[in-house]
Amino acid sequence: MGKREVFTRLLDIVSQVTDTPSEEILSKSRKEDIIDARYLLVYLLYENGVYPYHIASYIGCSTRNINKVIGDFLERKSSGKFLRINYEQCRKNLG
Repeated sequence: MGKREVFTRLLDIVSQVTDTPSEEILSKSRKEDIIDARYLLVYLLYENGVYPYHIASYIGCSTRNINKVIGDFLERKSSGKFLRINYEQCRKNLG
């Protein structure tokens, strides 16, 4: 499975689990639930072997921002119950 297919599959899973439309996840929205969904997508992509510069091009932001999201994810997950639950559900859906 190529990087683009991994991106599409994970975007669909995150969208379903978080009940957030894909367009909103990929938008520049600053709503907390959408930011959590975006963080979740980025981290899952990274865990599945997609390089930060590819993630940045798919999402439409800088590689620096992606590296910050990856670095901050575990702390954000530990302080947010829904993010933690959604992360576990996404991993379960991946198989």
